[in-house]
Amino acid sequence: MKRRITCLLLCFVMVFSAFGLIACSGSDKEEKDSDSFTRTPMTLSLWVPTYEGTTQDSISQVEAALNKITKAQYNTAIELHLIQSDKYEEQVDAKLAEINDILTKTEAEKKAQKQAEREARKRGETLPVVETEAPETVDLENVEGGVFYPSVTSTQFDIFLVRGYDKFMSYAEESQLSAIDDELNGSAKLIKSFVFPTFLEQATLYGSTVAVPNNHPIGEYTYLLINKELCDSYYYDPADMDSLVNCEEFIEDVGKTSKITPLLGEVTTPGLRYWSADGQYCTLATMILDDSDPTSKLNIRNIFGLKAYVNTTVMMKKLKEQGFVGSNPDELNFGVGVVKGNTQDLKKYGEIIYDEERNVVQVGNYYVNVLCRPRASTEDVYEAMFAVSSYTKDNRRAMEIVQLLNTDQTFRTILQYGVEGVHWQIDPESPSSDPYIKILRNDYNMKLVETGNVFVTYPEAGVPMSYWEDGRKQNQDSLLDPLIRFTNYINDDNKKYFDILDKDSAAMYDKISKMTAAEFKDSIDALKEEVSKSDSYFWLTDAEQDEFDSLAKLYSDFYGEYIQPKQ
Repeated sequence: MKRRITCLLLCFVMVFSAFGLIACSGSDKEEKDSDSFTRTPMTLSLWVPTYEGTTQDSISQVEAALNKITKAQYNTAIELHLIQSDKYEEQVDAKLAEINDILTKTEAEKKAQKQAEREARKRGETLPVVETEAPETVDLENVEGGVFYPSVTSTQFDIFLVRGYDKFMSYAEESQLSAIDDELNGSAKLIKSFVFPTFLEQATLYGSTVAVPNNHPIGEYTYLLINKELCDSYYYDPADMDSLVNCEEFIEDVGKTSKITPLLGEVTTPGLRYWSADGQYCTLATMILDDSDPTSKLNIRNIFGLKAYVNTTVMMKKLKEQGFVGSNPDELNFGVGVVKGNTQDLKKYGEIIYDEERNVVQVGNYYVNVLCRPRASTEDVYEAMFAVSSYTKDNRRAMEIVQLLNTDQTFRTILQYGVEGVHWQIDPESPSSDPYIKILRNDYNMKLVETGNVFVTYPEAGVPMSYWEDGRKQNQDSLLDPLIRFTNYINDDNKKYFDILDKDSAAMYDKISKMTAAEFKDSIDALKEEVSKSDSYFWLTDAEQDEFDSLAKLYSDFYGEYIQPKQ
């Protein structure tokens, strides 16, 4: 009887599947592709974090809107899982563990059954046929236009958001991410035209690309603003004022002959990277300059041996002694200012003027030079990326959805803002040539960088798509941080030495803060010698450092694996 019911159910499923094939037989979407790829109805899961206020009703509405697109284009249904952000990784990890347990148990059962069959044959016996579970009863809600979309199985996990470098490495090292190079070179190759190359390059591990980072503006500029009126009246050439130190004479002239603040605020050495545990002042440092060869090995140096640091510190002390350094970072009228951010941050100083290549050359009454270009850091690249799980139903079909998240404005906007006309609409007061949206309800809340390529949807309510022009330029100007991926270098083996370094650095900072410019300049050699005699392991010989996970050894290993040009 049970066998009879099973046969009836199988026939029922086959009939619905046949209806699906017949109903779509005239569609290009259902025909075999040139590489004999057959498109059958399929359901894939999509896991993304959401935020406070999102309701189940809104999730269902968004899922239905996304499915209208994916079913029409790919004959693929989406099962949308939106998980509260603070519980997201916990639930993703639990699902992956659950699938692994099921598959491990199933594999063990198969081995046990085969062993039992072998032993039975030796005894001349035949084991009874093991009854398999009956196929899933057809859920009529999953039948649409004669097409049956099967439910996601208990061992299926398809597309999910990965947040942070540590999680990326964890999933990759546990073989939980699918390689997607074939798709990026084939059915999902459009992604390469929409995602900044730096992102995709850094999503490669062990020779394979395993995720698609969500494209967004990289890093920030360090701008040098020079008062145009005073610069012109004093006959300075702004092109010659391409560094802070080269502005010293001009700052002093402003302080002596005008009533405005000569220097907007205290400035640290542009391009200086401290090696302290918390990123604060440290007697061990590295200079990372825009014109440096990105494949060159960095020097981890005694800070008093860095000319840029010494010159900048002497200059700042001299300017402070003369009362030429301001204390209000929001001041809008000054002689010279160092400002970090993007072009949007510059707008408070006035109208931005670009050159033919869309480089900022002036803002309001200020000439603009760039001290440091944006850097693609570990935090930037690995902030949010979509990956296809190794437990996916179909790698190619999953990557088609990832491609929509990176290239299709309609699909991308639905996942971010919800259903048009329900959660948002085009603001009727916005210009037709560059429209923006207004939010209608607050029961669907997502984070922009976590739902796909930011450049293919609206930046936020009230902001048009043209806002992204500067962001694209920012990425084109960006450089790769030579220390990208070099994380977690403080461990149980070397932490005590970093603690010594931090303690010594704090004492040194306090000491030099009390020095005048002249005293500091005269003490450089003595300060350098004092640091080199500290108890920190950084001054041990290379052979001594190689005995444990020293910073120098860890960086050398990292450089050899990720940066050093291969012969």
